[in-house]
Amino acid sequence: MKRFFVATLAALMVLGAAGCGQSKAPLALESSSSAMEDASSANTAANESVYVPGECIVSEAEPQTALEEIYTAVREEYPLMEFEDVTDTALLSTLYGISADSLDSFTIRRSNGKFGISDVLILQPKEGQTQTVLTALEKVQQDLVRQVENYDVYDAVEIASQSMVFQQGDYVILLALKDNIAARQILDKYIPY
Repeated sequence: MKRFFVATLAALMVLGAAGCGQSKAPLALESSSSAMEDASSANTAANESVYVPGECIVSEAEPQTALEEIYTAVREEYPLMEFEDVTDTALLSTLYGISADSLDSFTIRRSNGKFGISDVLILQPKEGQTQTVLTALEKVQQDLVRQVENYDVYDAVEIASQSMVFQQGDYVILLALKDNIAARQILDKYIPY
């Protein structure tokens, strides 16, 4: 039975990877730190879900559309949470230590911190800057875990420790949400890989 499940899952992943007409599936680059490993073992079913790439419905990336769809779902779950878009390059540097000089574009929405964490960073690195941006987002991910270690409001520790950094097509993405798998499937619709 396990072999059948694994074979079926592998087939779904191969079919999903072909969803946007390319054979390369997104590269997951999840980091871990000791704080992440020490996170609560009481994971929710959403965090134990297996990611299966979804079908892309656009020919050119639409990160803002993806962001809006993700946060429609987040607002339903956390109606009191307030969000802000980061559009200023100085704020990008101050909040995340990322220079706008290494990016072609960025689309960022973050919670204000009063009601937990729900942050999404969708960055398009300039040519030759992908590894630099990946490294910067991995540092942001580690900093996020450290920031909430002693301040667990609305499952912030679990969300930070389950956050994801990965590359999809021309973009490098950080997801720090309660349901990263659902958010990633939304991204699959709007960011070709």
